[in-house]
Amino acid sequence: MGTKNTLLIGFEPNNPDLANPQADAADRARIYPVVEELKRRGVNVEIVAPETRVTLRVSARRSRLWEPRREKKEEFWIFDVSDSILTPPNLGLLRNFWFEVKVRPQLVRYLRTCDLVVAGSEVQSAHFSSYVRSCTIPDVAIYLDQADSSLQAKVTAQPKSLTFGWDGQGLNFPFLEQLVRDNIGFFRREDVKLLVVTDRRDSLRGVDNEALLRSLRVNSEFRVWDRHTYMRDIGEALVGLAPLDLACPFASAKPENKVIAYMSQGMSVVCAATQAYSNVALRNPAVRDCKTAADWRESLEYFYQNRDDIVELGMQAHHFARQHYSAERVADRWIDVFRSFNLNV
Repeated sequence: MGTKNTLLIGFEPNNPDLANPQADAADRARIYPVVEELKRRGVNVEIVAPETRVTLRVSARRSRLWEPRREKKEEFWIFDVSDSILTPPNLGLLRNFWFEVKVRPQLVRYLRTCDLVVAGSEVQSAHFSSYVRSCTIPDVAIYLDQADSSLQAKVTAQPKSLTFGWDGQGLNFPFLEQLVRDNIGFFRREDVKLLVVTDRRDSLRGVDNEALLRSLRVNSEFRVWDRHTYMRDIGEALVGLAPLDLACPFASAKPENKVIAYMSQGMSVVCAATQAYSNVALRNPAVRDCKTAADWRESLEYFYQNRDDIVELGMQAHHFARQHYSAERVADRWIDVFRSFNLNV
């Protein structure tokens, strides 16, 4: 368990079933790489069960938001969230009204019992800061450890087709579907392939995503999302796609995780022009952000016409991700958090 000089972190993942291949990938990307990096630096730190008596608790469990008001205790409590939970997800007027009347007040009550909220993007942090102390730390370090095989394959392969890739939760598949429909002529070119890694069924809409992809009648390959293999799968693509609905506050506030995940695998990226995505695009030529349908058409065509440069751009993207989003960089941010609570790390 450790000694009295060991920093014990009680961590609650969003999905406690981490052995399940379909468990939330973000749970692995949060505190675990940070703790391993701290150990490499000689810090005595361990992740323990949340019910253990600890000095610091880090919770990513969304169900906590619906529990009765948590009473503050002696330990410090950090809520680690990767989505903008204070913005409505644009599921229709009735559901948005329900969110504003019933959901947001409950969320705010919980957040006010926390000592700190760790947000995934600056936009999210700004939402939280009205109610609780907040900071921004990206949860991306895990991706960099899974890149080597993808990079080697890209350097040595001579693909006949240009593969665009998308991965994500099944409920976000409509963003990709709309992008493909808007550019159906492009995606039906003989030398263009679409690789999709997601859930077979969207439980929210009751839709079979694999069947929906086939109905688009494009050259495509579907793979079921699995937390053990999804980065290796998506890394087979040369260009990653990250479309979002810019009119939706919830989607627009997403962090840069997906873009950095693609970059870590040596992929160029075409993405929606959210604040977080655009901040990355400004700093790396392998990323093109899009505000309009015309921007998307131009960016897709750019990579199609410049495919000879894509591998080199992908290598630049990988080195950028490793330089700015490594476990070392992310650990530095967490150390600042720990020290803000006067913890000796």
